[in-house]
Amino acid sequence: MKTAKFNKNGGTIIAEITCGYAQPGAYTLLLWEANENKIVMEKKGNFINPDDDSYELPLPSKDNDGRLVDCLITIVITPPIKDYQADLTISQDENILGSETASGQSDGATVTVELFVKLESQ
Repeated sequence: MKTAKFNKNGGTIIAEITCGYAQPGAYTLLLWEANENKIVMEKKGNFINPDDDSYELPLPSKDNDGRLVDCLITIVITPPIKDYQADLTISQDENILGSETASGQSDGATVTVELFVKLESQ
């Protein structure tokens, strides 16, 4: 699992979800409490409309130490394109702290991927 190290005294931490190859799809973004089966934040979105797919994590930023950002993404494969790519990027104060990517090719109608990034303060 990838780790994103953030400044505990810095600005808001942002989680952004992107999908490549102009493939449509939808996702659920979860922020899990550190060392607990408790969801702190849940957001849903898709790659069909122009709405922004980035989300501010709760403040103060220091409270995100040890939390897990989890994104479950379903991508629709639109022939003749078989390629897909999904990215989860974590940033703070306009600096990228970490990211996770799933990519490949599929002959199926959809592909489902799950991306995780653990947050650690420094």
